[in-house]
Amino acid sequence: MTLKKIIIILILCLIQFSCSREYIKPVSVKRNFSGALWIVRHNISTPRKIDKLLDLIEGTDIKHLFVQVRGRGDSYYNSEFEPHASDVPPGFDPLQYLIKKMGKRDIKIHAWINISFVLNPETNPIDTKHILSKHPQWVTYDYTGRAMTTYSKKELDKNLLEGYFLDPAIPEVKNYVVNIVKDILSKYPVDGIHLDYIRYPYSGYNPYFKKYLSDFGYNPTARRIFKKKYGIDPIKINRINETPQKELFDQFRRDQITEIVKKINRMVKSKDNNLLLSAAVMPRYDYGKKVYFQDWPVWLNKNYIDLACVMSYTASTSGFKNYINYANYTHSNDRIFMGIGVKKNTKLKKAMEQIDISYNNGMRGFAIFSFDHDSDFIEDLNSLIRYNNDIYKY
Repeated sequence: MTLKKIIIILILCLIQFSCSREYIKPVSVKRNFSGALWIVRHNISTPRKIDKLLDLIEGTDIKHLFVQVRGRGDSYYNSEFEPHASDVPPGFDPLQYLIKKMGKRDIKIHAWINISFVLNPETNPIDTKHILSKHPQWVTYDYTGRAMTTYSKKELDKNLLEGYFLDPAIPEVKNYVVNIVKDILSKYPVDGIHLDYIRYPYSGYNPYFKKYLSDFGYNPTARRIFKKKYGIDPIKINRINETPQKELFDQFRRDQITEIVKKINRMVKSKDNNLLLSAAVMPRYDYGKKVYFQDWPVWLNKNYIDLACVMSYTASTSGFKNYINYANYTHSNDRIFMGIGVKKNTKLKKAMEQIDISYNNGMRGFAIFSFDHDSDFIEDLNSLIRYNNDIYKY
């Protein structure tokens, strides 16, 4: 092969390589805008996993970690109320280890707890310390008066249900979850509490399937409370027709969720007013309000939460912009983190596009779900977000 041919081949290879590299627009940050990660509980179950996590974020501009410490009525810390998670080695305290290893890094740790959702359907046997072992009567019931725990895995899937939920209207349930938060704050110097599954199970009409799925919130105690207040047994209300009676019960369920948020807020702020209370919320607040009875714009408006983390997971640019529009409606953009769904096949350019859209719409920051990705992705992402040195990055 002649030298001329070799040079031509090298030039062609360089051209092909340069063309294959996709340009990704950096985000130039000139105001308060933070990166965050949702850390799923299984990724903190051992010291090795926590060490891997800390290596992953070393040197990045990630400023918030939402760390799941209560998953399914179990704990990834030393709990006064609930059993240790099954994947945590005996004697190991994941939350304590994480806080100790974090040291003096300027990263805020938020203890992420699931509120209503407490058990996967395939869990068998249930730990004797589990809340549904101690108080099986606290589970929510459907519109026929049937306990949710009698639903099979197939029935749950058919009705878009993740598993078994407590009924938020029961006063003892409200007190129980408040005490869980109080227990965490009494033992661990976390920077905030992050609420997830702060809602009812899916209830009502589904536009995709074009049919009514099951409906929840009819625990006997909830029914008695509603009937005492309004003189109507909710199980007798037609759940399909939009009537004043149906709206009354829908609002009753929204009020139960909001009351839990308010109670937790009062307890958290009484501990330390600088502690942050946040919640993972539905990207379409109207849909969340209708079928999950989660009215998170009200929580922001009334300062029941400090931050809303919108679960805006979509690969569609138009879909993400639609979720941005819903967030814009709240007029609380500076207190909203937009969720960025990152899977193994998620392109860096797509994540950066959504971060750029979030920044240009005045959002408080972005939160990646979940952290379970290779370090190269996080490093590359970090290199494309360029902070002005003078800004405050919390």
